[in-house]
Amino acid sequence: MIYVELEKKSLKSMWKVMLYGTIGATVGYILAGVFGYVTFSAYADVDHIMKVQNILKAPYGDNPFNYISLFGILVVILFATPLTILPCKDSVEDVFLKPGERLNDKQNIIVTFILVAVSFGFAIVIPNIGDAMTILGATTNTGIGFLLPIIYYLKVERKAPRFAPQKIVAYLVFVLMLACSIIELVTFIYKKTHGED
Repeated sequence: MIYVELEKKSLKSMWKVMLYGTIGATVGYILAGVFGYVTFSAYADVDHIMKVQNILKAPYGDNPFNYISLFGILVVILFATPLTILPCKDSVEDVFLKPGERLNDKQNIIVTFILVAVSFGFAIVIPNIGDAMTILGATTNTGIGFLLPIIYYLKVERKAPRFAPQKIVAYLVFVLMLACSIIELVTFIYKKTHGED
């Protein structure tokens, strides 16, 4: 999608975008981590904040820079939303429409509204970022990062012997990742229903 938007479509241009994006994201995450650590280390009640797992409930006080930062987070989320909604709409088109067909304007608005409403619903129900990361890590990330690529690999290598060394590794990784995801979800649900202790 980013490649299509480039003014000069070439591998060199794409590498430049990826390099700048990766460096920018890395510097941003490092700064966020350093400032977050410094902020929390200044307070005695760090355990409470870690248990709450919500950066917005940190004891920052009435410093105006805090409000500027919160406004910055809001702007980032607003600008990031189209980048997450667009691939979802493309998937809806691929699943529900004939090849080559596109959503018309009315369908586009309805699908966009439904996707944003579902995301908003999850945001209201999930109380903190720690829970969201746990759920995504045990479901979506595992599925996209491990399970689906292994399934794709096994489909592509259909003609290879069933017990070829590479396939055995793929089966083992698949079972291991599936088991870890299930254990993580069960543990998460158990903690939520029976308390953290």
